[in-house]
Amino acid sequence: MDKISEFFSVVIPSAGGSVRMGGSNKLLLEIKGKPVIIHTVSAFINNDNIKEIILVVPHGQEEFYSDLIDRFFPDRVKENNENKRGLGEKIRIITGGRNRQESVFNGIKEAGYPHILVHDGARPFLSQDLLNRMLEEFNPHEGLIPVIPLSDTIKRVDEKGFVIETPVREEFRRVQTPQIFSKTTLLQAHEKAIEDNFIGTDDASLVERLGIRVKTVLGEEPNIKITTPADLLLVDLMKAK
Repeated sequence: MDKISEFFSVVIPSAGGSVRMGGSNKLLLEIKGKPVIIHTVSAFINNDNIKEIILVVPHGQEEFYSDLIDRFFPDRVKENNENKRGLGEKIRIITGGRNRQESVFNGIKEAGYPHILVHDGARPFLSQDLLNRMLEEFNPHEGLIPVIPLSDTIKRVDEKGFVIETPVREEFRRVQTPQIFSKTTLLQAHEKAIEDNFIGTDDASLVERLGIRVKTVLGEEPNIKITTPADLLLVDLMKAK
C-alpha cells in the first residue's frame, strides 16, 4: 500500500431497529464467536490512517455497546473524566438519531479529522484490500464509493407492477460502503438535506444534491450488508470458509 498522508474518521451508524430482520438485533448475531458489530469495527481498528471510530448506537444502549467494545478491544476504550465508558483511544460511542441519516449526522459532528468514512454497522466482511484501495484513491476526489456492476436485467415498473421500460444495466451499479467524503462536504450535504427535509438512501445521494461528482471504485461481492433473514444463509457460507 502506498503511503497516505491523510487521516480519517469512521462513522458507523448502528442505531437501526433491524425491522427487516423481524426485530432481532442483527448487529449482535455471532459470526465465529464474535458479534457482527465487532467484525465491522475490526476492519478499521488496526489501520494507521484511521484515527478514530465513532460507533453510533441506539439511545439508552450506550453503556451496553461500550461494555461490548471494551470486552473485545480492552486497550481501545477507557473511562473518561466523568467515569463513563465510550470515549477512548480510538473508539467512541455516541447516541444515534431517529433514522440512519440523523445518526450519521450525529457522528459527523463528533468527527475530529478532515475526511470521513461512513460504513454500515451490519456490513462485517469489509476486506483490507478494498479499504486500502479506497483510502489510496480518495484524494483528489470529494466523494468516493464502492460499487458492483449488475448481472441481472432490471425493469422499471409502475405502481401496479407493469413494466415501463428495460434500462441499460451497464449504466447502473449496486452501491456498498464504506463511502468516503471530506468532512466539510459531508457536513454541508447533511445540513442541506435537513433544510430541504430530504431523506436519502445513502450519504452519496446527499452529496450529489450539492452538484458534486462522486467517484466510484469496484467493490467486492463478499462485502454484503446483513439486512434480511435470507442474508444469514450467505453468512453461514462465509462461516464455513
